[in-house]
Amino acid sequence: MTVTWKRRAGVRGLISECCDAGPGEQLGLAGTSSVRRSNTSILVRRRRRTTSNASSMRSGREEDAAMKRSSSGESRSREASSSSVRLEPPEPREWSKERFLEVAASYRTHGRELKHRGDQRLREASSAQLSLTQPSQASLLAALEQTDALLLYVYGFWCEDQAATSGSVPHACVAHNWASLFGLLKYVHACHERNGTKALAGLCRLLEAVVLRRLAEHEQRLLSHRLQKLAAQAASSAGSASAAGSPSANIEVTAPSPASAHSADTTAATVPAELISALADAARSMAKSVADSERSNKLFAQARVALSASVLEAHYPEVYAASLASSQMEAWRDASRLDPAAIGLTSKEDSSAARWAWPLEHVTPLPHFVTFGRALLRETAATTRLNFRPARVLPSSSSRS
Repeated sequence: MTVTWKRRAGVRGLISECCDAGPGEQLGLAGTSSVRRSNTSILVRRRRRTTSNASSMRSGREEDAAMKRSSSGESRSREASSSSVRLEPPEPREWSKERFLEVAASYRTHGRELKHRGDQRLREASSAQLSLTQPSQASLLAALEQTDALLLYVYGFWCEDQAATSGSVPHACVAHNWASLFGLLKYVHACHERNGTKALAGLCRLLEAVVLRRLAEHEQRLLSHRLQKLAAQAASSAGSASAAGSPSANIEVTAPSPASAHSADTTAATVPAELISALADAARSMAKSVADSERSNKLFAQARVALSASVLEAHYPEVYAASLASSQMEAWRDASRLDPAAIGLTSKEDSSAARWAWPLEHVTPLPHFVTFGRALLRETAATTRLNFRPARVLPSSSSRS
């Protein structure tokens, strides 16, 4: 600070003024430096806030981009899983009654052999198994073989029904064939429950449901035919009784004697008794059909849970992908085009005849359940590393077309 000294008194005044001034006024340079530091700190804080905001914006943009990449990757993964299996429609095939019977016999023979092999393997596994809590590889393999035998039986019985179908019998059903499956179904289901293979236990429930429904529908058709005959018989009996009881125009009506009245009562009572017995039998058949239908619905609901889309996607990705690829399949048209023997050692070896309509419904023809079940068995074996291969049924239904 430069001060011009003019008077001594002025010096005293200047000193007094300097003493009365504030710190910033006393030291001008120091005040200026403080202001500069304050301004600099404000600018630094502003820059930091700007940098922080920019980095947070960049971080947000990066997170959004990552989420978009993740979602697009998941969608591409889903699209890939649904489009990874490109199956051509199965080719039509000409069938004859003799051909159906030949294929039915072949499948039943192979099914019987597989069942006996599984029984033998299970007996050996039971005698050699040390742990009662963990199923052995042999018992798991035996359960797969018996399930495959069950599927072969189902397809063989379906072929036999097709051979019996004709113009006069449009919906043939050899009922005793299907009724013979319930013991094996119950046994194989118990094996899968014990082994912890829930999806295959669900497959057994699914097969039992469709077999029960097939028998119930067969019983309903028989019952409908029987009731039509009873109605015609009742109408005929009523007409005969009316004609016999109506007097002739030229004959004088007289009161019946006690003996003739008793005879008429006996005749009138005989016809209703026959009808009552026939109706009682029809009522029993109806009750059984209703019970089978209700149980079929219950089992089908249980199977849906065990074989839901989420379960297949998580544990059976190959079956799931093939199911999605088959969602546009026409179940009834393609039923006779399918070939369970076309299931290869791997999904890459499957032909167009080794597929099934999706979703599987109550009314889906049985060949679709068989091909689906065999594909499920194959992937179960691959997942659990069991030395199991779907049985090769020769001659297959496609070997002669």
